[in-house]
Amino acid sequence: MMSKDTGLTDLVVAITGASSGIGAATARAFVDAGAKVVLGARRRDRLDELVHSLGPHARAITTDVSDPDDCRRLVATAVAEFGSLDVLVANAGVGMYGSVLDHSDEEVRMMLDTNMRARFGRSAQPYPTSSRGGGVTW
Repeated sequence: MMSKDTGLTDLVVAITGASSGIGAATARAFVDAGAKVVLGARRRDRLDELVHSLGPHARAITTDVSDPDDCRRLVATAVAEFGSLDVLVANAGVGMYGSVLDHSDEEVRMMLDTNMRARFGRSAQPYPTSSRGGGVTW
């Protein structure tokens, strides 16, 4: 039985917030469709488990999207390991429960850095390296 070409075969995808939830599910879907993935998140132990389960088309790098150097390393890892970066899925995010008044200024700043500044600036800054088009998905 022939597998259907999804158009994602050999696409190189970097995913932030990849250690669990939507990020991990997105990584699985891309690998199942034939893509190569570079996973970024702060929780290295979870990244390593996911890479192990995904197989040879997955790599991981510890990434805090509020750190521009980490974002550059994520892109550099994709290029070093797979030759380019075609798609960036900017999935990383943090949440807080309750009123913003219940949280310290530092907690609010960290949430905004992760959810807004990193997503709309720093994580996409070094992108793209692909000659195939590609894009950034939030």
